[in-house]
Amino acid sequence: KSWKEYNRATANLGAIYLHQQNYPLAISLLEQAQQSYDRMSSFESFVVVYLNLSQAYTMTGDHQKALDYAQSAQAIAETIIGAYPSQLIVHRCLGGCELLDIEQRIRHLEIALDLSQEHRAFDTAACQLGLSYLYAKLGKQTDYGEAGADILNSLGAQRWLRKFKTDYPHLPLMI
Repeated sequence: KSWKEYNRATANLGAIYLHQQNYPLAISLLEQAQQSYDRMSSFESFVVVYLNLSQAYTMTGDHQKALDYAQSAQAIAETIIGAYPSQLIVHRCLGGCELLDIEQRIRHLEIALDLSQEHRAFDTAACQLGLSYLYAKLGKQTDYGEAGADILNSLGAQRWLRKFKTDYPHLPLMI
């Protein structure tokens, strides 16, 4: 049991460093957790660790590793019965993957948006802001940006709105 708790603590510490933008340390800790989870076969933990590794590699510009980890997380999430939050987050993560073409990214964000609609307001906002960004790159106007901004305002998450005005909002992955 203590090995399992150590693993969880390592993964959580990696996630904290990810959110603090200390990507090298986050990657190191998350990869340690991933190797331990490989031995323990904790599928839900695989998904979380893989998604956090995908986000860390996205932020460091290693888009191929980011895509590889996101696709691995997707393959695992699809095998877990009732893995709705994991599937939602996988599709959100793939929607932000720079190596996929815009149409693929839009498709993943639309799936995530459908999964998030009734239960996860923060994820709904993240999907809407991501879709707004991608459609704007295609020269198309949508109401997604305003809808996502309204949700974030209602949640008191204005910090993410300020980031959205300057860059694609890499909103944190939450499970």
